[in-house]
Amino acid sequence: MKRILLAAGMVTSSLIYAQNAAGLVVHDTRSINDLPSAYNHEVKAEFKTRDIVGVPGTGNYSGMLTIAPWYDNSGDKRHQLNFNNGGIFYRNALSTDPQWGSWSKLITQTSDGKVKIGNDDPNTNSAATLRLYDKDNVMMEVSNSFGVFQLAKAGCDGCYGGTDW
Repeated sequence: MKRILLAAGMVTSSLIYAQNAAGLVVHDTRSINDLPSAYNHEVKAEFKTRDIVGVPGTGNYSGMLTIAPWYDNSGDKRHQLNFNNGGIFYRNALSTDPQWGSWSKLITQTSDGKVKIGNDDPNTNSAATLRLYDKDNVMMEVSNSFGVFQLAKAGCDGCYGGTDW
């Protein structure tokens, strides 16, 4: 009987104290640029003024996600992602560092497979392109309004682009 009561008590207590997180709460810390040591053993989402955290991009506000895997440097660096109208940016630091590292922009791909690096072509106001093809069609292509530059793997010894030399 004691075992049955103990088992029933354990099941009931685990049901009572179970937690279900429907989402991550975003904290309004728009005017604070916390040092790396402020984050310990947590994942934290924050609403920030872009200028306060010194992140590149556009717009006045941004969303920030911080991942601090441990309470000291034995868990390695803390990591931050910032999302704003200019893109997604990343920085990191150890908990003992006096400030965060520099922001770096993450490269993303559009739904049609294009990757943009840098600014638009000033002569045509269109995006310059950089294309890298897969293993079946090995090629690198850089293009803008001035022309196209391509590097390709030849399909046969001593030829390029299907022409024998």
